[in-house]
Amino acid sequence: MHIIPETIYPIAQMGDEVLLVLKENLPYIGKKNALKVQCVFIDLMGRRIQDPIGIEYHLKFNPWEEITDDAKRTMIRKLIETRFSDSDILEKIVKPLEANKIS
Repeated sequence: MHIIPETIYPIAQMGDEVLLVLKENLPYIGKKNALKVQCVFIDLMGRRIQDPIGIEYHLKFNPWEEITDDAKRTMIRKLIETRFSDSDILEKIVKPLEANKIS
């Protein structure tokens, strides 16, 4: 069973590294609350998941490529599900992003 919900949104990629955000926080990126938008950095090949950090930190200092294609997002989501355990997805990605939801 895989548990990555549709609310977890791959937003940018740099090689095998991907930034994930909570989909409902997308409207705040680039706006006044942008510093509050948290992302989770994952390395698909190295199977690393970092703690949430403000997305602006990554976007300002690294050459990320925005993911604009839904098929690519789907492919990345499937890769996440094959590279990481359900408990890692839930505990290190889903819960931290949902805890940082902007209201």
